[in-house]
Amino acid sequence: MKHININEMDTEKIDYLRKTILLKIYNIFGVFISSTFIILYTFLGLSILIYFAIFSLIIFMINFILLKKKKHFLVVQFSVFTIILCSVVDSYFIGWNSYFWLFIIPQAITIIHSFTLKKMRWKVFEVFIIAALLILLLVFTRNGFRIYSIDPKIFDFLVIFNFTGSLIPLLIMESFNFYESYALRKRLLTMSEIDALTGAYNRRFFNKYLDIEIKRYSGQKKYGNEIKFNFAIAMIDIDNFKIINDTYGHFAGDKVLTEIAHIIKSILFERDVFCRYGGEEFVILFTGTSKSGAGIAVEKIRKTIDDYPFFINEDSQSKNITVSIGFAIYDEESDLYKLINLADKRMYKAKRTGKNRVVGI
Repeated sequence: MKHININEMDTEKIDYLRKTILLKIYNIFGVFISSTFIILYTFLGLSILIYFAIFSLIIFMINFILLKKKKHFLVVQFSVFTIILCSVVDSYFIGWNSYFWLFIIPQAITIIHSFTLKKMRWKVFEVFIIAALLILLLVFTRNGFRIYSIDPKIFDFLVIFNFTGSLIPLLIMESFNFYESYALRKRLLTMSEIDALTGAYNRRFFNKYLDIEIKRYSGQKKYGNEIKFNFAIAMIDIDNFKIINDTYGHFAGDKVLTEIAHIIKSILFERDVFCRYGGEEFVILFTGTSKSGAGIAVEKIRKTIDDYPFFINEDSQSKNITVSIGFAIYDEESDLYKLINLADKRMYKAKRTGKNRVVGI
């Protein structure tokens, strides 16, 4: 049996969702910083730089509209080019030591992140233009060249703002990137282990759990620790489920599956593992329960379902629905795979010998 692994498609989905959220944060910072520069340049009377700051603000506002339309790569392109262009222009007019070039660092990281997405591929021409802008910035401003002279106090404020405005958002975004990646992976893993219809674990989880228990037991035996495992398996199959689907439709069948799963979960202990094994089949792995205790629980499940009034649709009277159950208890001469096979055979025996019964108690 295979362990649960997040496949390549799941990983791409996680990265795509995470970077979509990051783009929203990215643009919020862009709006804030552009607005701050508009106010500062207006105060200083730097008309050319005001126009570029306004241009930057407009781009970030447009990006929010593009995000709603799921134009993610266009948002990345607009943002990166706008910030790099404004950083080059601001550095040219105010000087290299104003540290506007620091805003280029998040853009480089954004480009690197976008390489991992299939729908976000930078072309050679685009990368060449960005590189050319950075080279021009270095050539024209590194030697102390500047057009505007600013009051030293305001210049110091500008330097501090550029440090905080570029690096702090970068740290926040990377921290969020890490946290959101972990949260999304955890959520996706949970989704991959839960049956969406019934809320029970699915077969993948059951196989994974079984593998873990077998390795744990094998490890104990390897080191001479003979421990007694109180495991029991119950295979449950809904009787005449195909007739329910064919007569009343799949929606009615789904309702029956959901209600039966709810009944079973209400009877089990939290330590017991309850899974939807196949279409109308469920499996229970009783852990730390005696044979008599598990047998009582299984019989209670059968009787509760037999007595339960199933209203399959609004116009019908309650229907009697039953289950057939195969039951097997773990012993040290067999393994858990054989135990499942034994419970499965007994479940089919229960169906052949009249249904609505437990075989194996």
